[in-house]
Formats: sequence, C-alpha cells, structure tokens
Amino acid sequence: MTLLVPYGLGTDFQVGFEESDEQDDTDPVVVVEMFLPREGEIPNVAEYKYNAKLDDITSIMLKQRERSDNYEDLVAQIALATMFRIFHDAQTPRIQRIIGNNDP
Repeated sequence: MTLLVPYGLGTDFQVGFEESDEQDDTDPVVVVEMFLPREGEIPNVAEYKYNAKLDDITSIMLKQRERSDNYEDLVAQIALATMFRIFHDAQTPRIQRIIGNNDP
C-alpha cells in the first residue's frame, strides 16, 4: 500500500516498541512520535477565480470553521493511515495497541 501525502508530510517520525513485562498481561505497544503540521501551515485557499476582463486571479479564502474542519480531518487521516500501515506491514501479530504522539 502506498500512502500519498504532500511532500515532507509524515516523513519526520520515530517509532518505538514497548514489550510487556512477563508479569504484566498487557500486549506490546507501538509508540509513534511524528511531526504533524500546525493548523496555520495547511492551505487556506478554497478556490481561485479568474477575471478575464482584468486578467486577474483572485483567491477565495476558506472560512475559519472550514479550515479547522479540514485540519482535524487531515490529522485523523494521517493517524488512521499510519496505524493501518503498522498493523498491515508489521511482521508480528502481537501488536495490539498503537500510541501516537504529536511532536509540535
């Protein structure tokens, strides 16, 4: 599976694996620490309009609520895609939990 994301997004990360103690009944945990963009770093343009009379291009900006919703969706999609890749590509069936940390 190939995950298509904007250049540089999701490339700065660290993965750790915490084994459970023999006395502990919990399953091993994968800890993923990755850089996610801040809300202000995602595009805020909804569309571009061309005015032929003026030969001008105007940017139509997203409303703040739309931008916030897009950001929440982006972070959720990155988290889900990352978890899928770990569960799918891992060479062990022992992974039962993943913990994600955003490194701001």
